[in-house]
Amino acid sequence: MWAYALRRILIAVPTLIAVYTLVFLFVRVAPGDPAVAALGDYA
Repeated sequence: MWAYALRRILIAVPTLIAVYTLVFLFVRVAPGDPAVAALGDYA
């Protein structure tokens, strides 16, 4: 059981890093300012 849990955690770490990297890149590549997109002209 411990080996299964450890394997799942070790697989989760690179997966989370990849997801964080993709989200960061999508935010950086998106045109405009995220604050203006979320809050409008009063951001």
